[in-house]
Amino acid sequence: MKRLIFCLLLLALMASGCTTKSNARIEARAAYNAGRAAAYQQMLEEEHTSIRVVGKVKNPEFEWKEGMSLMEALIKADWTGMQNPKGIIIIRKHGPITVDMKAFLNGDDVLLEAGDTIELHE
Repeated sequence: MKRLIFCLLLLALMASGCTTKSNARIEARAAYNAGRAAAYQQMLEEEHTSIRVVGKVKNPEFEWKEGMSLMEALIKADWTGMQNPKGIIIIRKHGPITVDMKAFLNGDDVLLEAGDTIELHE
């Protein structure tokens, strides 16, 4: 009888140990996934919603707003160069966009996206 109780107790301990190991794996996986989700959320929150302008300007960075055009951004940046820029490149997450200066000066404007960087070349 004592042997049976001992065996049952041993089996209970072994079973609880397996459950604990299994639960530990589940908890570790949940913690890993929660950490990944938190890191992704932080990346989204840190995403720049401003426009940066590289070149001879008084205001090199300002807040982006929905529907903002390149022309609006250049006015807001306040160009201080002696002549109009000879080239403009918009750096975007998915690659650079070279602005056709002739078309731009004839009124063909470009809509900006949050986080764009505008490079003004003399």
